[in-house]
Amino acid sequence: MSDPLWEDAPEYLANGDAILVRDIRKAIEGEDFQYYPGGEGMPVDMKGIEPAAWAYYFEFFAYSEEFGLPHGSGWLDELPWVTDFLLFMKRKKQEVEVWRIRRGFSPSEK
Repeated sequence: MSDPLWEDAPEYLANGDAILVRDIRKAIEGEDFQYYPGGEGMPVDMKGIEPAAWAYYFEFFAYSEEFGLPHGSGWLDELPWVTDFLLFMKRKKQEVEVWRIRRGFSPSEK
């Protein structure tokens, strides 16, 4: 029996890129990993990101969606990276939701 965390099977992401299951594990653990742009061809090497850093930015996005901009005085008074990041994350969230629907996941399955 093979270990599913070391599997060579590709998983296709919302934007059409592919990543091998074993590289998903590496990415989650903050190790360097590879993915395949457009789902084929040569892999692209990616530097690992500390899981605590991911958690911080996902939490930042979640709080902003729930409570509004961090400084509460409008988008013109935010640092440019804040509004760019929040817009980027909102678009990614929408891509993922469309991908989940196409794969047959119900909205309640998280």
